[in-house]
Amino acid sequence: MYTNKQLKQIAGDNYKVLESFCSYLEDEGYWSKAQYILNRSSFDILELYVQALLVNVASYLHRMNQNELDFIAELTPNDLLEVKNASNLQELKERADKFLSTPPILFQLFSLRDIEKNKGLTGLFFDALINIILCLSYLDAHKEMRIPQYIGEYFDKVSGFLLNPVNEDDSVDNKYIFKKLCQENLLLSARLLLDANQDFGKYKNEQLYYRKQQLNSFSDGNNINNSSVNISDSNRLDNANNINNANNLINDNNLHNANNTNNSHSSDNENNVNNVNNSKNSNSIIDGNELEKEVQNSKFTTLTSDDNVVEHALEKIQESHLDELLKELDSLIGLAEVKEEIHSLINLIKVRQLRKSYGLPEMQMSYHMVFTGNPGTGKTTIARLMGQILKELGIVSGGEMVETDRAGLVAGYVGQTAIKVTEVVNRALGGILFIDEAYSLTSRGGGNDFGSEAIDTLVKLMEDNRDNLIVIVAGYTKEMQEFLKANTGLTSRFNKTIHFPDYSSEELLEILGRMAEKAGLRLTEDLKEKVLFKLETMTSKEHSEFGNARGIRNLFETMVVNQANRVVKLENPGLEELTLIIGEDF
Repeated sequence: MYTNKQLKQIAGDNYKVLESFCSYLEDEGYWSKAQYILNRSSFDILELYVQALLVNVASYLHRMNQNELDFIAELTPNDLLEVKNASNLQELKERADKFLSTPPILFQLFSLRDIEKNKGLTGLFFDALINIILCLSYLDAHKEMRIPQYIGEYFDKVSGFLLNPVNEDDSVDNKYIFKKLCQENLLLSARLLLDANQDFGKYKNEQLYYRKQQLNSFSDGNNINNSSVNISDSNRLDNANNINNANNLINDNNLHNANNTNNSHSSDNENNVNNVNNSKNSNSIIDGNELEKEVQNSKFTTLTSDDNVVEHALEKIQESHLDELLKELDSLIGLAEVKEEIHSLINLIKVRQLRKSYGLPEMQMSYHMVFTGNPGTGKTTIARLMGQILKELGIVSGGEMVETDRAGLVAGYVGQTAIKVTEVVNRALGGILFIDEAYSLTSRGGGNDFGSEAIDTLVKLMEDNRDNLIVIVAGYTKEMQEFLKANTGLTSRFNKTIHFPDYSSEELLEILGRMAEKAGLRLTEDLKEKVLFKLETMTSKEHSEFGNARGIRNLFETMVVNQANRVVKLENPGLEELTLIIGEDF
């Protein structure tokens, strides 16, 4: 379902949510006692816990391959478990198992905080971890049959900390796990925590995504029978009721035993996690009728927003993604005017959203665009980036781009073109429909040409889906001006035109250098001089036929072939010969 790049981004979203939750432990003093004992921040423990958990998952699935290891190492900021440089996988697994054998301190503290503040972060914490586990399991398009079993076993280990009975309908229980695994929609990822239209996020504002822990049926009024969470089962909490039980916890350097912990702090009952059950007598048999009555009348039935913690987390994620996309945009070679136009559009969207937040009249905007310019000037690259940028700004829901041309829209028989256009538009809903050489849709004068039918259908569908579809049409400047005149509806809808100028010779040479760098190759100075001389001495016709960045790619591929033909004749070529493209290869 997902590419590895998508899975890494989704996992990263969820990890940022986990970090935002840890900031609450730090800011509100819940981590102070653990900080004294462990001499580490909650963010360090989170990183070690997530890495250890994922190593455990990879081992369980028998997939300790390079892709899995890279995923684990690159997910967290510092790679504290040293996954990237692990030379011995068995030792890495042992380090991970050793850390996982310690009391789950983050679960303990989130559970304590939930009880004291009447919040619900523990279930959200668990949910984000499950999303990350699923991302790892789906790498390389795998569909792991064992992953539901692993998640079930993991749930059993931590379910005691998810106890916060409110309502039976949407519990973090086996039914909840089953539903999540069946849905398989990881793109919701961290946004799942907020999206009021999704199964796992129906509660807005003060009722944000509170997983309501199930109370199973009561038998004979004395205990909870067949419950996935047995309150009286102290083993369910791994006998880790005291935060000061720090043996085997990590110290500030390694996963060594923390035997030097000062046990005198165990008397500080205010911070002990043995209050996690919030029960007067959690180790005795609980009267079921009394508990049921207490839950019905409890303050837990009125949910609060936890200072909009999830909203803040999502805002940070959106800001982070937008910043990354803008950095990617600004790092592109050349295109100064194009970048300026896009930044202006983004600023206009932000101001429009600010006006809306203050209740001011909304400015009507059309986000459909015309890209003009010669081939190879970056139109498709910018269109893909625009989809992701507009997604982060909330203009479209998905951000993916569907690329097509005349052949993908126009059929050869009456009635089929409208169907074809509708199918393409439906695939693009939630993102960008990019139509290259759109001018070819205008009538060619033949009686059997259905280009005008494609345009008419497109205009109607753009109107029907104006809130969740952006169409970008691209082509030569003069031809695109004629295209817009072909239908009166086009001019009003495409009121934004961005021109893509040809690259200069120096910019094309820089593009060639980046291509070589990505391929692990280096260009000699004499080669660069030959390429630059060729670019600067081309005629206008040659330059037009060269194709800008496309021509540079073709040139690069030819030089790589020439280099291979040269190197293969050498006896025992070394690293220098294999990575260097010289003037002779031009």
